Amino acid sequence: MKKNIFVLMIAIIISKLAAFAKDIVLSYYYGASDISDAYLVSLAIPMVVFGVIGTSMASGYIPMYNEIVKDHGVDRGVKFTNNLINLTLICCSVLVLIVLIFTEKVVLLFASGFNRQTMELAITFTRINIIGIYFIGTFYIFEAFLHQNGNFSASGLTSLPVNFLLIVFIIISFKTDSMVLSIGSVLSFMLHTAILLLLSVRRQYQYQIVLDFKDIYLKRMIFIMLPLIISSSSQQINQIVEKTIASHIAVGGITTLSYAQKLISFLKDVFVLSIVTVLYPNISKMAAEGQMDSFRKTISAAIDCICLLVIPSTIGMMIFSKPIIELLYHRGAFDAQAVSMTSESLFFYSLGLTAFGIRSIFVKALYSLKDVKTPVMSSIISVIANILLNILLSRYLGIGGLALSSSISAILAMILLYISLRKKIGIMVAGKSAATFLKILAVSTGMGLSAKLCFEILKTIFSQNLSLILSVCFGVMLYAAAIALARIETVDTLRDVFIAKIKSMLINPSVKKQFPFSYIIRLHR
Repeated sequence: MKKNIFVLMIAIIISKLAAFAKDIVLSYYYGASDISDAYLVSLAIPMVVFGVIGTSMASGYIPMYNEIVKDHGVDRGVKFTNNLINLTLICCSVLVLIVLIFTEKVVLLFASGFNRQTMELAITFTRINIIGIYFIGTFYIFEAFLHQNGNFSASGLTSLPVNFLLIVFIIISFKTDSMVLSIGSVLSFMLHTAILLLLSVRRQYQYQIVLDFKDIYLKRMIFIMLPLIISSSSQQINQIVEKTIASHIAVGGITTLSYAQKLISFLKDVFVLSIVTVLYPNISKMAAEGQMDSFRKTISAAIDCICLLVIPSTIGMMIFSKPIIELLYHRGAFDAQAVSMTSESLFFYSLGLTAFGIRSIFVKALYSLKDVKTPVMSSIISVIANILLNILLSRYLGIGGLALSSSISAILAMILLYISLRKKIGIMVAGKSAATFLKILAVSTGMGLSAKLCFEILKTIFSQNLSLILSVCFGVMLYAAAIALARIETVDTLRDVFIAKIKSMLINPSVKKQFPFSYIIRLHR
């Protein structure tokens, strides 16, 4: 399992770095402007329209595919996959038709604050980008198929050629016509899905024309998906409200908010998603077998791991929010005002990063216990709170208020989920986890302040960007040293696991290079 986490983490890092390179090029040529706002909104529309179904479909597909393969073999599993793909393409056709007919109304939902010129741009972009929904829909299925067959790195690694293609089209669009941006986006969706298709073929996938609306497994999967769709829909509604309010606050508001979100998303995906993705099947098995003691300890260990990685990142993002944005984006058309708005958003988004990570673990834990209702209800409550806070705080803090609202709602959702989970499984080593949290917070705060002092001193000698890089490196080394001396059980456990595994590999090279969660549980005992 640990090997899978590491592989997935590396793949996500590569994916996010490639995406950052694309964002930097986009910000260089278009800055935070009406064109970038219109383009990003048009890009969000197909993602939101099918994202609701796609993410839910991927979550429901994996357990259903497992059951089919177990009962009927791989061929039946592939047939089910093809049936799902064909039905998805039909759904996509209906959605494309609706968006093409009601394009202006759809864009108004996302950005009612656009002036007429920006609105016309967004409408034109959307009519091109919506074609990408065909590839987005099938992408989710192929990605889930590959994950189920042990390939966790494909989606991340394929982002390199995809983002390179986007960079080329961004440059061409600046020199020719901005419409080329959307053409490049559709081609990138196509390329990404085509690569996953080829990789799936290598894992025994073969396309067939299958269309069976009465498939019993399809009906059961839809039943699993329904509560997930409700949960995903509430999150997408939240995004729509955020973008709409941002479009009223300032020109470039959507762009600056998007860039801050992507930086936070980088940390979420690297530190949270990579752990949660591999954790889920393990705790699901524990729950199914009634191993509740191991279940509780695994959840606690996962929370500690999230805190170890995310809390120092949160402190660092908050302290260095402006220098980070200046390093990444302050060039070309991305001016000082755009830097100010983006760094403010990054600061406030960072506040909810740890809560988001822990919330993700609680959601998967409840799913493992076959409780879908609780995560859905908490999601709806947090989204309602977020929308109300968006309206209130944006009046006083502008774009930053939208980011702060998101963080507060994440904290609220985490608390609600914790209360529900505790009622189901009891205390999750609460005393130890609380002590671990406080130790990590204290060490992270000290690291952040020391790195800030180092940054101010180095600025008198070197450039700001070099000073930032050196200060971050200093902070990472200081944190690693301090956390090793802090007598945190999870750190000691991971160290013991690593040493024990290295010794076993030296003694017996045939031992698999994996660090399963069961080792951590065993050492916790």
